Amino acid sequence: CPAGQTLKRRKFFKKRQPYEYIAAAGTCNSCRLKPQCTKAKSGRTLKRHVRQDDLDSMLTQARSRESKKDIRTCQHLMERSYAQATRYGFKRARWRRLWRVQIQEYLTAAIQNIKILLK
Repeated sequence: CPAGQTLKRRKFFKKRQPYEYIAAAGTCNSCRLKPQCTKAKSGRTLKRHVRQDDLDSMLTQARSRESKKDIRTCQHLMERSYAQATRYGFKRARWRRLWRVQIQEYLTAAIQNIKILLK
């Protein structure tokens, strides 16, 4: 809370794993910073993931200059690989059933790897 009030943990959502924190409605209604903080009548609520600290550090690392350079390089290389796989029949499955499609994917990957080794 911007006014320094502590929010109480209210609920845990199993699917996406955030905790929901809530301030008492009376506390928010009597606060002078309420117009800047929230418009809700029931007070301020906040959701925070269980591993939010880890997520924040990963986001800062992903936004760094080195990471963006690596992403550009990988995109360039992967686009070429996907284009070659499309050329060798990866775009459409020739057979039905998952295990047969997996065999086709393995064969396509083997062709790509053999081509790389021959170069």
